[in-house]
Amino acid sequence: MSVLDTLGLSAEAIAKRRHSLGGSDANTIMGGNTDRIYRLWQEKRGEVEGDDLSGNLAVQMGSFTEPLNIAWFEKQTGNRVYGSGAMVTRDSHSYPIHTTLDGMVSDGNGDTLGIFEAKHSNTRATDAELFARYVPQLTHACIVTGETRAFLSVFKGNADWVMFEYALDDTYAAALIEAEAAFWRCVQDGTEPCAAPPVKTPKPVGVIEYDMTTSNAWTVAAANYTGTVLAAAQNEAAKKLLKELVPDDASKAHGHGIEIRRAKNGSLRFYEGETA
Repeated sequence: MSVLDTLGLSAEAIAKRRHSLGGSDANTIMGGNTDRIYRLWQEKRGEVEGDDLSGNLAVQMGSFTEPLNIAWFEKQTGNRVYGSGAMVTRDSHSYPIHTTLDGMVSDGNGDTLGIFEAKHSNTRATDAELFARYVPQLTHACIVTGETRAFLSVFKGNADWVMFEYALDDTYAAALIEAEAAFWRCVQDGTEPCAAPPVKTPKPVGVIEYDMTTSNAWTVAAANYTGTVLAAAQNEAAKKLLKELVPDDASKAHGHGIEIRRAKNGSLRFYEGETA
């Protein structure tokens, strides 16, 4: 038996996925890709079989690196991940939902901090794109479990790791529930689904402190910033005063190397030097 064969889902897990919505389904529903949404709709209605992911390298890479991802996350944060692989269901909404946990995060005292989600991506996606891609799944998992925090741990290629902390956004969660409910109604009545309206992606919580004292670029930029703050404030104050001194009927005012001209729309524009 191939090692890939051991990653197949049980019949019970396949049935649960078929008859309810999971985290990856949330990504599809909120992703805006009509072809993928239609394919998911067909799968949930039993019209087509779900994709065989045993030959999908990206999916298998994520599965095989998940234990390493957990170990790396624990090493970098000092927190612990437990409960990997547990399936949680919830039927309190107008449609059935579930999530299969990569784990839960606890601190040194054993207190649960939130949900853990492990991913392995390519190096082309920016951090902002990565976070936006998985916000639906993180939100879905929070809704199912009742948690309000989630941690997204991502390997980018083979040389970079990023981690995001997500605080459940109530506005986004409401939009996700509405979109999932609408999709599930389509599954039940046979109506072809439409893509959900775009929703503004929440921002991650800042969780990592960086000491930038060894960065030469930071050192130069910081010195320039601190050295010009006072000058910038003085410049703005002088500019405001000069504008106030321009007579209301003036088309142009000048003196001491500064010229201010009134545009046709009444705005005042500054120029260095004086024209005749």
